[in-house]
Amino acid sequence: MSISLTEIDWLGVSVGTIAYSAFCGIWHRQFAFGKKWEKAMGFNRPKNWKETNIYYVVPLISCFVTLATLAANPMLYAALLLVKVSKFQILFSVLSL
Repeated sequence: MSISLTEIDWLGVSVGTIAYSAFCGIWHRQFAFGKKWEKAMGFNRPKNWKETNIYYVVPLISCFVTLATLAANPMLYAALLLVKVSKFQILFSVLSL
């Protein structure tokens, strides 16, 4: 099955990418759940740690590519659901700390 680039809902892909990036950007910040997430991952932030734009650009690009791929091939949605289940398991373990 092939799909042309004109058949993809680019507005939906763009809105989904922006929503995901905004959510994750807030989620991993120190004022939200960043400290608990770092503790759960075993990450010790150095004193001179500075976040650069790479922490926002790479997830933005990867999310865009993932959503565009899913929009082009809806059969991959089942695989995404499996990944989401594992992410929710991580989420609940972080929140229970």
